[in-house]
Amino acid sequence: MSKQDLFEEIDGERDWLTDVSEQLWENPEVALQEHDSAALLRDALREEGFTVESGVAGIDTAFVARYGDDDPVVGTMGEFDALPGMSQAAKAEREPIEAGEPGHGCGHNLFGTGSLAGAIAVKRAIERGDAEGSVVYLGTPAEEVGAGKTYMIRDGAFDDVDAVVSWHPDWINAPNKGSCLAVDSFDVAFTGETAHAAKSPEAGRSALDGVQLLGTGIEYMREHVADAVRIHYVVTDGGQAANVVPEEAAMEVMVRAPTASRSRPSPSACATPPRARR
Repeated sequence: MSKQDLFEEIDGERDWLTDVSEQLWENPEVALQEHDSAALLRDALREEGFTVESGVAGIDTAFVARYGDDDPVVGTMGEFDALPGMSQAAKAEREPIEAGEPGHGCGHNLFGTGSLAGAIAVKRAIERGDAEGSVVYLGTPAEEVGAGKTYMIRDGAFDDVDAVVSWHPDWINAPNKGSCLAVDSFDVAFTGETAHAAKSPEAGRSALDGVQLLGTGIEYMREHVADAVRIHYVVTDGGQAANVVPEEAAMEVMVRAPTASRSRPSPSACATPPRARR
């Protein structure tokens, strides 16, 4: 069977695959909470004859589906997590289905489904004797927060896979060559002293001040990082009421760079005092 024949065979499953994609779109689930989405994909793979291992790397929504026992072992990845606050009708203009709710802003409903189609195509070729080896579908959750693949790799989910064919929804249909940015993320918490902001503000020490000062420092730092470096953050806890000095406040910070080492300042650079003016 030629590749074109295989393409046409999978194209014959268009209605069913479109339904899977639409179910993911209509039930968006954020990172590490993709229980229905993962179950939908796992069930589809089981029905096609794959052996499915759930709860990989201690993550409820991570899974590995396998067909075949021979070499080479070729894998494909499926992402299926949504983004907070990205609820959106299926149209080009911004139109939330339910304001503030999650939605698929990066096409992961297509990613999970497209990889499903690819894995099934290879499985059927192996089943008929048109191809040799094994095919593995790696269900990788929490891509939007950089978590799923990291822990799956650490726990060996990719160890026996000889090659992974990956892709991502885009506005073109073509192979390309590129690289990704390394990412570090961390939470920062500040603790102060609460007080009534109108009656006795002098008795308080605002934890929110710490968050705001750190954010200001990050903004000044942007002038002194390489072009490819990205720093972004969000306030996750800013207090409960404007007339109460916040005792606790927090923010999440992410740093991206071409390599992990470039995303972290060196200790020597941090310890070097500025050169005195003459």
